[in-house]
Amino acid sequence: MNIRYLLLHPEWGIYIGAFLGMGFWSKLDPVGQNYAISFPSTDVLDWARSTFPGEWMKMTAPPIQIKDKMYATLAEIVAAGLEGWDPDQEIKNETV
Repeated sequence: MNIRYLLLHPEWGIYIGAFLGMGFWSKLDPVGQNYAISFPSTDVLDWARSTFPGEWMKMTAPPIQIKDKMYATLAEIVAAGLEGWDPDQEIKNETV
């Protein structure tokens, strides 16, 4: 098992990852994913500071135990006590 860190925002949920420069979050649009990118340390908050100005201070980086070296499965996320999501649910939100 590997100890990694997720990026968590109270309104947006868990950071799923990015594609073509767009970030995806579990509470906004999980884009059919049943896993989330994880990070090797809480230094992810430094990245968040420059990537999400005005929002990064709301974010936390909870630790999670995962089998993979990079991705946390939805089952592992829920087992860690974090809120899961429906991978197929798309929530329209114009604020992000």
